[in-house]
Amino acid sequence: MKTSLNENVEELKQIVISLEKDLLAKAIECARKTFKNILEQIDCWIQRHKPANLIVAHKRGTWYRTWLGPIRVIRRQYRDQDGRYCYLLDELMGMPKYRHTTFAVKEIACRLAAEMPFRRSAEVLNQTTSIDLSYRTVHRLVQQTLADSQDEADRATVWFEETGELQQTEGRKSDRLMIEADGVILPLQREKARKVEVKLGIAYDGWRKVGKDRYSTTNKTVYADIADSDRFWTAMTLKLHRKYDLSGTQYVIG
Repeated sequence: MKTSLNENVEELKQIVISLEKDLLAKAIECARKTFKNILEQIDCWIQRHKPANLIVAHKRGTWYRTWLGPIRVIRRQYRDQDGRYCYLLDELMGMPKYRHTTFAVKEIACRLAAEMPFRRSAEVLNQTTSIDLSYRTVHRLVQQTLADSQDEADRATVWFEETGELQQTEGRKSDRLMIEADGVILPLQREKARKVEVKLGIAYDGWRKVGKDRYSTTNKTVYADIADSDRFWTAMTLKLHRKYDLSGTQYVIG
């Protein structure tokens, strides 16, 4: 009787494990269908509010990489007066040509890649979510995100240098800021220059105790760039300005 009970318990355990996986798979499949319908409804809304110079050329399907897994979305292709084509839904989703990955997937992939190698990041995503990416794709997503971030920083720096206008700040108050900066020389491959200096700046406004005789910096701001000293410090200052009301900062310690 005891042996029979143990066998039944083990069989029941396997049924519950299988049931949990099956229910999750069905829930995700339902969510995929819902997300697909929402995206295609948004595409219809875009058509009703599109610029007047765009006409619908085709309706074509493509696969979006989403947190829910791959979803095939039918969306409209538009043509302008000069014969250029675009997909407004893709643009709304922040997807460049041939790289149809949602914001949520980019964010989690980049966060993991900041903590572990690309190959391990892809394995964790595949094992714990419905996201199926190769480590090469994770690498490309990180490169794309870094390039977009650098382009935005470059545009803001050039705008400030040309106009002297500052972007809106969060307005944090601090009467002092500590700033540390250093550089590291890295060798280059397949480039005309043999080496490049990467400059790194770190700013913080104080410390907090995290243990016995141990302290951590507070409100840390980090900026890194490959640029000359003037451009680096201009960009670093702009990043600090977005966070702090620098007009109220009395001491800058470097």
